[in-house]
Amino acid sequence: MLNSMFFAPPAPPRKELPPENVPPREQAEQPVDNAPPAELAEGETPPAEPSVSQPAVDVGPEDNKGKKEEENEKVDLEYVTLGSAAEDSPYRLLVTLTNAGAGVRRIELSSSRYRDLQDRGGYLGQMEAATDPRGGILVQVVGAGTPAALAGLQVGDRIVSAASAGPAIPLQSVKELTELLAHNKPGRHLTLEVVRGDNPPIECVAILGRRPLEVIRPESENVLMRTDKLPPGFVEPPSFQFTFEQLDKLKIAKDAEEIVGIALRESHWEIATRDETSVTFRKRLPGHHIEVLKRYRLEQVPADQRANANYPGYGLTLDLEVHNLAAETRKIVYRLDGPNGLPLEGWWYANKISRSWSSAGIRDVVARYEGNETVQFGPAKIAAGKVDPMQGRPLAFIGVDAQYFSAVLLPMKPSLSEMWIDEARTILLGPPPKARSIESRYANVTCRLISRPVTLQAQEVLRHSYQVFVGPKRPKLLAQYHACESTIYTLGDLMYYGWFGPVAKAMLGILHFFHSIVRNYGLSIILLTVLVRSCMFPVSRKQAQSMAKMQELKPEMDKLKEKYKSDMQK
Repeated sequence: MLNSMFFAPPAPPRKELPPENVPPREQAEQPVDNAPPAELAEGETPPAEPSVSQPAVDVGPEDNKGKKEEENEKVDLEYVTLGSAAEDSPYRLLVTLTNAGAGVRRIELSSSRYRDLQDRGGYLGQMEAATDPRGGILVQVVGAGTPAALAGLQVGDRIVSAASAGPAIPLQSVKELTELLAHNKPGRHLTLEVVRGDNPPIECVAILGRRPLEVIRPESENVLMRTDKLPPGFVEPPSFQFTFEQLDKLKIAKDAEEIVGIALRESHWEIATRDETSVTFRKRLPGHHIEVLKRYRLEQVPADQRANANYPGYGLTLDLEVHNLAAETRKIVYRLDGPNGLPLEGWWYANKISRSWSSAGIRDVVARYEGNETVQFGPAKIAAGKVDPMQGRPLAFIGVDAQYFSAVLLPMKPSLSEMWIDEARTILLGPPPKARSIESRYANVTCRLISRPVTLQAQEVLRHSYQVFVGPKRPKLLAQYHACESTIYTLGDLMYYGWFGPVAKAMLGILHFFHSIVRNYGLSIILLTVLVRSCMFPVSRKQAQSMAKMQELKPEMDKLKEKYKSDMQK
């Protein structure tokens, strides 16, 4: 570990960060749902502007009765945020969600302890910006506590020009804004010319910050950080997608994403309620008399605990509700995908320790069941299809474990022994990498949960909740997240030190002790090295003495060898 810290190879040249919400060059002529095309063909209509956040309104499933299925298809693409990026806020996370599949698009850490190591340019905020056909850059979301929010930017604004030290530069594409931010350092003032609705342009002055570390983000940003283009067949779905594995007699076909006629993964859900700490997405399937609600709730940190780095404030709760609106009994099996797009810090040299003989990756799927130890599956093994589905015991937790951060699901069951999940699978997102290639260590993997069959009576509701830990791998922090009422099955198991775990833990404790005194990990490592060498001094001294004696005897031994070189026995 010390060798990796002091003698790691230099980082590869910084790749240009991908434009937010813009498809790659190879796909530019086929715009996706969440990204309007950079240029519209003649006669093509421009995309509708995203709606502005509205106050929270409680909506029940019965409020949607009578709506036609085609009316649900008219919901526009929209983003919403929870929490804040401000370090002095009551939140440790800034979560950006999309109603396309009602999933999580990115999660940023608000603490200044965690910053993006690759992007050293100015940070304005992840606005999911898109090139607007009317000119300028369309702002689709503004997260609380970001420089964009502090500058007064709002959803629906168009940034038409920007100026830092020189004259204003017109902005016609997201790529231009990305390059401008890359050439401006944190702390710089950036004057933005903004068009809001039909009003005359106004000026907004933003003080650029340092880009936060994102535990979850679109995988295209991880790929383009290392390579020049996205591979063929590339996909980057949001995290925590939901659909039905079975609905009555209908089942998902082999290798299909959804049951024919059901669109829950990619269609736009209605945002039923929202506020600073929670958002509820709703999707009704009128042809099947089913309504699904997905509610995300973010933890707050009390004012007196904000300085405590180990306070458990990295939790995001996911509530699932399936409403049977029919007059008859229904049989359902749902499918819930886990997190993806975790960071690849130090991908050019970093290594993780595997719990088995198979190699570990930068991002692995980890899981633990009642009565079993934690298991770990590397991306190379997952990509090769060599991981069997896990089933038979109650699930304690499952998720994706990166080098320094993790995103893990913990079912919030009444008791650990209760069986919610019938089967857990490991899946690869995107095209499989070449066998035994370096790319197999970086593959974007996640988990997929298949619920046990549930019978819903007429007008009955199925409610399942999951606690999602998304944060740094600090042992004292992880120990506070555990399965149900059991404090045995904690996320502390994510900290694996290999066969010499006791020695590694002892040295880590001493390192932290030195850090508590000198407040600098560089000096702490030097002090630890001096301490270890001092403890080994008696052994080293005896070795040196033995070597000195051998040096004294060497001339005499050489004489004997020369004298009796023809008779080795003498």
